[in-house]
Amino acid sequence: MGWRMTRVQWPNILLLALLCVEPAAAATINVGTHELLPNTPFQAIEIYTSGGDEVQGVNFNIQVADGGLEAGGLIDGPAITDVDLITGTIFADNHTVQTNISAGYDWPQFGAYAVTTASGTVAADGLLGTVVIDTTGFFSGTWELRMAGTRNGDTDFTVLPATIFNGQLVLIPEPSGLLLLGSGAAFLACWWRRRQSRKGIAGHLAKRPEQLGC
Repeated sequence: MGWRMTRVQWPNILLLALLCVEPAAAATINVGTHELLPNTPFQAIEIYTSGGDEVQGVNFNIQVADGGLEAGGLIDGPAITDVDLITGTIFADNHTVQTNISAGYDWPQFGAYAVTTASGTVAADGLLGTVVIDTTGFFSGTWELRMAGTRNGDTDFTVLPATIFNGQLVLIPEPSGLLLLGSGAAFLACWWRRRQSRKGIAGHLAKRPEQLGC
């Protein structure tokens, strides 16, 4: 005689199936690559989300590299000095007061902030937050910019997880710095040609500087 499933067993089976299903990701956050000037404070970068899922808030965790020496990490990097989750973001027209969760921690390379809607939901599609970075004391380098795997865990949309692709910060020279570097190289090349022209070559007259294009 074969085994038969009774009606009483169906609710238990359905409950077990629901418990085994992982919650779907609410939206995607692509942190991106951000080029910054060296040794410069107050540089703003923008973080965007996509997917359009309806969300009620965000727990916004962001970290440079492993959080830095102050947070128990090993990699020193630029500081995170401010985060704005309201101005121009998906929460601009529907929000409560932004909370700085990391206010009690002296971790320059880490920030944790949160905001919720005043009512209902908003679509997770657009600007999620603006982050202010200070590169003072750093003149070159590349650092991972994390919103997943931070000291406070992953960024999420309150009860809903997010699919996150971490990014990076890259320091690049100022355009004026590049111009100065190019001018310096040209000056050195001209100086070297003039020096060689003054030496002359046995049996030949040295060229005048204007003939060298200097």
